[in-house]
Amino acid sequence: MSEKSWVGLELCYFCHEGKGVLLHRRMVKKFPLQGAVYNQEPCDKCAEHMKDGIILISVRDGEGGQNPYRTGGWVVIKKEAFARIFGDSSIGEAAANKGAAFIENEAWNKLGLPALPEQGGT
Repeated sequence: MSEKSWVGLELCYFCHEGKGVLLHRRMVKKFPLQGAVYNQEPCDKCAEHMKDGIILISVRDGEGGQNPYRTGGWVVIKKEAFARIFGDSSIGEAAANKGAAFIENEAWNKLGLPALPEQGGT
């Protein structure tokens, strides 16, 4: 991007792919953040996945909160499978309402989900 960039790329909170273009209304010399997440609304692709399943995103062990460090694992599982695995737990209820859940690496591996990139996966 040039020094005089009044536009920025908005990223999806769930998949971190581009979801929209932002224009700065004051035409500052440079947009504050060129590629950033500005809200937790899913992109069209993630919204489609959430209709039929739950997005699971791997995060570093011990991470929590609204924006934990993502480690590269990303899968979608059917809602029925998710309910069998997590049942009525707090993570299960929250994920069912949101359509996505953060899963720590240790739990990710115990569930047998695809190997994370740093573990030799793709």
